Amino acid sequence: LLAPAGLVRSLSLGSTYAGGGLLQILPPLCFQFPSFLGRFKAALQIRKDFVEQTAQTSCVIVGGKQAPLDWEHALDAYRNRARLYGLEMGGAQAPPSTLLRHLWAAARHYVSPARLAMLKALPFPKHVFGTSSHDMLVGIDNSATLATAIGASLKTYPGAGHDIWVHGQRRAVFADLEVFITQAADLDRGHHRCKGA
Repeated sequence: LLAPAGLVRSLSLGSTYAGGGLLQILPPLCFQFPSFLGRFKAALQIRKDFVEQTAQTSCVIVGGKQAPLDWEHALDAYRNRARLYGLEMGGAQAPPSTLLRHLWAAARHYVSPARLAMLKALPFPKHVFGTSSHDMLVGIDNSATLATAIGASLKTYPGAGHDIWVHGQRRAVFADLEVFITQAADLDRGHHRCKGA
């Protein structure tokens, strides 16, 4: 909103929301805390090795319900991250205190209806990449609310967890992102041609 006119030519948002009341901003894991905690503790019981335990706990944190092959692909991605960084949003990637600060900042995240209306009025394409009801960190209902508020198109990905770039729908997400970027660029080129004529 603060960028000079013409600098921002499209906007895509994923796994996020614009704020709201307490029920909107609480992570879905809060509403299923006993089962979430059970899944997390079960993942911690994996004594095979650090990488496997870390991959399993990362999958629990972001959520998702995938077909077995897709789940294995997600675990492979988290295994690679674990080898490089440790626990998702923990250890070398970010210490636990940073995770708590991130959750606090996200809980305080709020964009007023007036600012959302300003964003909606801006003349460039907008798209919201929503996850699914299996996202443990952002409620899926918030995606539709955000998309409507800013005049964005919306696509959700069944079974996807918070990290839509890793889970079973990742190919679809990247393909949809490519289409959105290409269409936004085509619109922008067409707009500039009209202005130059």
